[in-house]
Amino acid sequence: MATMAEKMAASLEELRKLQEKDRCVVLQGTAEIGRTHLTRLLDNGWLQEA
Repeated sequence: MATMAEKMAASLEELRKLQEKDRCVVLQGTAEIGRTHLTRLLDNGWLQEA
């Protein structure tokens, strides 16, 4: 089973992939990133809701 740090690293990697495509990423729901990654990034302060 993956540690929390490994899970966070996976979520950050998904965010990095999105940012490579478009530097200013605006996520609208889970179309661009999975619900698990989105929730994890929001809960840990890497993303914020607008």
